[in-house]
Amino acid sequence: MALTNQITVLTQYIVDRLTTSKTSLGLKDIFYGDQELIPRYPAVAVDSVSKERELAGLPFRTDNNFTILLLVYHAQISNTAVTRKSCDEFAEAIELNLHDDTTMGGNVIHGYVTMMESGFAVRGGSQLRATRITWSGYSKTNIG
Repeated sequence: MALTNQITVLTQYIVDRLTTSKTSLGLKDIFYGDQELIPRYPAVAVDSVSKERELAGLPFRTDNNFTILLLVYHAQISNTAVTRKSCDEFAEAIELNLHDDTTMGGNVIHGYVTMMESGFAVRGGSQLRATRITWSGYSKTNIG
């Protein structure tokens, strides 16, 4: 597979990768893009954030930097069985899954999780325990 300059290709690759690992990770749902309603937990929404391009040589060679968010929705706050530690461990399992394929199937030269942020989110009127995972990737391609 050739390196890509398309963030949609990478986002779909991550969705497909998580879908393949859904059972082993214990995920109920994986979405391309964030959702207002999360029907089951735990769930992950994979959301394209940015693609930056910089000219890096001739003829028309570019460096491409991608940022993709994985929004992990663990459970409603009222579920006391879901602790901060279990949420952190769950998010780290997703991080390890992504790090098992740092080239995302040959789409990037290198990609990795650059940040994990634990917190809360409101979806469909419910307050949820959530973790935001930031994945960054790099490729070199030609324009055109």
